Amino acid sequence: MDIDSAFESIKGNIKDGKNELVLPQVREIVDAHIGNPEVLIKCASLLKVVEEEEEIQSILDKVMSNLPSDESELLKVAVNLRGLGRVDDAYSIYRSLKTESPELYDLAQTLYLLDEYEMAMSELLKAEGLGRKERILLTECYSAVGEFSKEEKEAQALLDEFGPAYDILVNMSKVLFEKGDPKGAIKFAKSYLKEDKKNLDNLALNAYVMRINGKTMAAVNYSTRVLNADYSHIGALETLAYCHIERKSFVSAKLLAGAINDADPGNPAAVRILDACRIMSS
Repeated sequence: MDIDSAFESIKGNIKDGKNELVLPQVREIVDAHIGNPEVLIKCASLLKVVEEEEEIQSILDKVMSNLPSDESELLKVAVNLRGLGRVDDAYSIYRSLKTESPELYDLAQTLYLLDEYEMAMSELLKAEGLGRKERILLTECYSAVGEFSKEEKEAQALLDEFGPAYDILVNMSKVLFEKGDPKGAIKFAKSYLKEDKKNLDNLALNAYVMRINGKTMAAVNYSTRVLNADYSHIGALETLAYCHIERKSFVSAKLLAGAINDADPGNPAAVRILDACRIMSS
């Protein structure tokens, strides 16, 4: 069996609830690919779904003990380690680089996850021509340090400059929630849906806002409509995962976290979902 087939077999066992088969399968792959960090990280990601935390950390220790010498490959490893919760290791890799440099977003996101909000802001503010996701991260930094007026100003500027993409819409919705205006957030989301009821970002925004307001059924309906058209939509995947968690359907939520990690390796949403599953199921 080739490696892709082996991973598909593991996913099938997870989906069928045959968790007792997963760990031995993963161990066999790890033993055969000890020097391949990409394979090891994928193994660790799969084990996140079945909550084999001790084994996950053992595999990630192996990754750190067998880091590639190629710094471009090291950058990929750092992103994936961050996505699996090993933020300190990701940062240590960035600090070890001699010739390559991490992407600005990756470095700032790592600092943010380390609660180094001022450092993250400093990295972002000293750069020129910030892109969309960097500026969204900047608004999150402003929020984290209590600079709410700057957060709102930046969120509005993003909406004005880039238009109503999902991440920008959610960014503005968060501002409204933080201001204690949930009704305003709903009105904001509905206004975009009124303009275009088939737009996937508009539907996903309404799913997000409905879930935050405790309207789980509506959130499920909106996010399912999005995923029926595009199963790689990160926002809809995350919202639906949290809806499953609220219903204590943890396996379904974990599978959605895996889909997020497949679609966007290192995306912190996957770890947030898996951590929420662990806390809520304990």
